[in-house]
Amino acid sequence: MKYQRVIWFISVIIEALLFGGVAFGFPFIDFELKSEGVFYNTKCSNGTGDVWQPGKPLCTSAITLYNTLFTVAVVSCTIGVFLVGFIMNKIGIFWTRMIYCTITSLGYIMMALYKTNELLLLPGLAFLGWSGLGYLVINNVCVSIMGKFAGLSVIIFSGTFDASSATFLVLSKLTSTYDLTSMFGFLAILSLYVHFRTFFMMPYDFPGKDFAEENFFKSTILGKCTKTVEVVENKEEKEKEEEEKESIPLMNSCKDPTFIAFLIVFVIYSTRVKAIQGWIYPWMEWSYAKVNADQADIDSHVGNLLEIYGLLLFASPLFAAMPEFFSWIGSKLNKNGILNGDMISLTIIMVYSAVACSVNSGQMVYRATSLDENANAYALIVLFSIAKTIVYAAPNMFLFYMFPAEHFGSLYGVLTAPGIITMWFIDPLFRVIVGGSETLADADFAPVSIGFAVLCGVCLLQVFIPKFGLISAAKRMSREKKEAQNGISNDAFEKKEKENLDSLTDL
Repeated sequence: MKYQRVIWFISVIIEALLFGGVAFGFPFIDFELKSEGVFYNTKCSNGTGDVWQPGKPLCTSAITLYNTLFTVAVVSCTIGVFLVGFIMNKIGIFWTRMIYCTITSLGYIMMALYKTNELLLLPGLAFLGWSGLGYLVINNVCVSIMGKFAGLSVIIFSGTFDASSATFLVLSKLTSTYDLTSMFGFLAILSLYVHFRTFFMMPYDFPGKDFAEENFFKSTILGKCTKTVEVVENKEEKEKEEEEKESIPLMNSCKDPTFIAFLIVFVIYSTRVKAIQGWIYPWMEWSYAKVNADQADIDSHVGNLLEIYGLLLFASPLFAAMPEFFSWIGSKLNKNGILNGDMISLTIIMVYSAVACSVNSGQMVYRATSLDENANAYALIVLFSIAKTIVYAAPNMFLFYMFPAEHFGSLYGVLTAPGIITMWFIDPLFRVIVGGSETLADADFAPVSIGFAVLCGVCLLQVFIPKFGLISAAKRMSREKKEAQNGISNDAFEKKEKENLDSLTDL
């Protein structure tokens, strides 16, 4: 088919938007759930028989449970992406996707049943978080079908995954017409789409020649049913590839000082980003809680700010393309310098990540004095919208530019593994912010925010510090490249001399 590449690309975009990072958009339906009094009877009645009534505020125990839900989704996502590579290597793409697709459907079913049991939101969000990023990883493995557009496609897929958080924003806008139960039920039915892609548009195993040449149906599970030849050849090719991969020890990459330094700062940045993503709605509420205005006006104003943040999610693919733009500019301006275009781009990205995470943390200390005071909130929304996209683009760039391609999946798993632990701190840190206060207005974001501001600021050293820093690594790479080129030149010279000597001997 002439348009298979385009069809496959569009199908990935749809999958990423509807079933990618949707769990991270939970703050957008936070307000709707609170307006229904979800968790009031579970956490606030204290066995007194007190029943929630419309307009009744939630206690802090219920409010912190909302943050717990988001934390569980984040940790579950981290575990899911950590395991997806190992599962793929063990059972192949088809069965890996079947596991993740089933988890997605179960997640939406549980979300749809939350009115029967509020606590079903917990496993529901956990399942959506677990499977979401797995689709992105699997699609990136198969991106060879895009040919020369493979690199650009990876960037767009990553940005679309980030934009998928706005799916819940769309749901929140439809609550005046449909209730959340109906919409979650509709998405549960719509999740059959990911199963459809698994059978008809994804390779059974790791993509081979057929898939790369756009004949993707031949590589699917259905295509395999009509294909009985080449099985032995494929096994021999795989064994040969495995032997080649083992020629470069993985531990050499893991012990690289630059990798260790990047691992540390990435864990800090990703934890800070996910914390802000989970706290942005309560922070907006807290920021305007003590202004002199009616509560209805405050709620409306906070809702408008949250909507601006949500709309910027749709610009995520553009933010994800920024590294490529920086790389192109760098290659034009610094053709003969120590840093090539790619390393200039990575350096800019890491500097911005440190500065943005530090500045955003400082901004979360400030409280507005009136509804007209919006500069701080607007600046935080814009800076953070860019930061949360490029922080997660940085590992792909770093591993691709600096390490063997065969180590990519394993090293990415190593980078995400510490997050399984650190992401759990998001919930207890929020409880520190809330403290023993009865309402969110009396909370204190300052201690935790200042701590993150200092920590992220210190991470800026990762770019410049000798031996461990990116610039030092770039110098080392440049030196090794020149030595390799000189070695090739010397070998070529010796080979030519030998040929000349042999020709003289023949004479």
